[in-house]
Amino acid sequence: MTRANCKYSLVKEIGSGTFGRVWMAKDLISGELVAIKRRPKWQSAISREVEAMESIKGEEGIVSITHCFYSMTKGGIIMQNIVMPLMNKSLGTFIRDQRSIRRRYPTHRLPPKLVKSIAFQIAKGLHKLHIAGYTHRDFKPDNILLSYSSEEDDPTKSGSDVIVKICDLGSSKKLVSNNIHMPYVVSRFYRAPELLFGSCIYNEKIDIWENILFDCIYVAIGCIFAELLSLDPIFVGRCPEKSQIRANSGRQGLDEPYQIMKIIEILGAPTIEDFESINKMIPKVIKSQHSDLSFLRKIQVSPLSWSNILDGFYCEE
Repeated sequence: MTRANCKYSLVKEIGSGTFGRVWMAKDLISGELVAIKRRPKWQSAISREVEAMESIKGEEGIVSITHCFYSMTKGGIIMQNIVMPLMNKSLGTFIRDQRSIRRRYPTHRLPPKLVKSIAFQIAKGLHKLHIAGYTHRDFKPDNILLSYSSEEDDPTKSGSDVIVKICDLGSSKKLVSNNIHMPYVVSRFYRAPELLFGSCIYNEKIDIWENILFDCIYVAIGCIFAELLSLDPIFVGRCPEKSQIRANSGRQGLDEPYQIMKIIEILGAPTIEDFESINKMIPKVIKSQHSDLSFLRKIQVSPLSWSNILDGFYCEE
């Protein structure tokens, strides 16, 4: 156990994910409450997450690393501990809280001014990350943190200032052009179409869907903006639970075709040019397993209007 480890006392777990658990902790010297992300240390190298956070430390819109230390569990496992400022809650939790309020009050929506402020800060933070050369690769509301005056303060009230910071760089990576990367990144509801089709060659544009197909200007960051307006994820594609396919198969990836169809249902059918682009992006190994993509040419679906997509909600300001 290092001196740095003795400096903190864990208070309670406040989050968990693929790359570790996050704890509220107390600095025993200053009395300050902080957040500590803990995960098993991988081999002897510095983790990509720590490396990324150190290189962009202090950038506006991205959570800063205070320092990193290592500790050992009773079972002899070396743990990496990333110390960060404590924020109020994730954007994902905030949206779910607002969705619960809407169940009681069906007309409840976030104030347009708050939506604009959060959206602007998200875009600014993501731009800073990309300028530094990093792709987030797991961009979603749960990986965006909010900070406001106090836990009791309601950020939806007029005049309440909200600070927004992007977090969880566990999947982040500096991508090299034309290199092959894992396609199974980004939570499915926010995953770019090229990744759903199995593309292994991509860049930072997957965070914003700039390579978007289907002849539209929708962006992955726009998935989050739309969710701020509607309080629901915009693209929710799932294989039906009672489906015979799901019942007879233990394979992963059953939901991806339904996710693709949900995008088409909302944004409209891909053009011939889109189809050709898709075909070029799919690796040969994927084509050998799913060779028939001709169904995409046969789909004739017009895009929904924005009033339908956002349930009639518009920002008037």
